[in-house]
Amino acid sequence: MTTLPAFDFDLGEDIDALRDLTATFVRRELAPRANEIDRTDTFPRDLWPKLGELGLLGLTVEPEWGGAGLGYLAHCVVMEEISRGSGSVGLSYGGLRAPASGWMQALRLAMKSHRFTMPWWPNSLPMAIRERTRV
Repeated sequence: MTTLPAFDFDLGEDIDALRDLTATFVRRELAPRANEIDRTDTFPRDLWPKLGELGLLGLTVEPEWGGAGLGYLAHCVVMEEISRGSGSVGLSYGGLRAPASGWMQALRLAMKSHRFTMPWWPNSLPMAIRERTRV
């Protein structure tokens, strides 16, 4: 019989602290409202600024651009904890936050590489996003 090596699921102190921070927020702010959010089919807009104050909306964005630079593992851990309190809010967090920061990252990288200059950016970005979403 083959035995598997032991797996180490220690994600590190930063991710553990992030998980604890998010779990506390969810326990205090989200879980008490989860049934009402689902029953009334409402989007809890007031939670988003609070998530931002905790630094949970810029996890994958580099620090030089105002984010935490923690990557998608951090994003997944936060999404998991939010989903423990409310699956629908967890999906909203994942669905609204990740694509937006991905677009911002791509644009910043393009601007960093000097492939695009500022005269290109104001007029062409809406068209570029519109054309990309048609694919």
